[in-house]
Amino acid sequence: EVNDNAWDDEEIWRDGTNYVIGQESLSPAKVESVIPAYKAPAFFTDPDGNRVPWFVENAVPTTIEEIETEDNDNRGRLKVIRPEFIRGVVNEFEVEMRRARAS
Repeated sequence: EVNDNAWDDEEIWRDGTNYVIGQESLSPAKVESVIPAYKAPAFFTDPDGNRVPWFVENAVPTTIEEIETEDNDNRGRLKVIRPEFIRGVVNEFEVEMRRARAS
């Protein structure tokens, strides 16, 4: 239990451990581990690939990083213009931009 003056109770904070404080109750909770947000689970799946709550047996987390990486991979590869065609592409682009401005 924490006394009424949780913010000034040096006995709680002395060991340098990180705590979070309840907004309403002012009760502290010890932080056991911290990870970057992108490594946090976005959802959990069962062995069949169905989304399930985290407490389901054999639930596997899928992180935000994994989702973003897969999205980027699905968007495809960059297409690179070969050097000998760059001047022609630039010219076509300029013509189209002039045409768009005129209309």
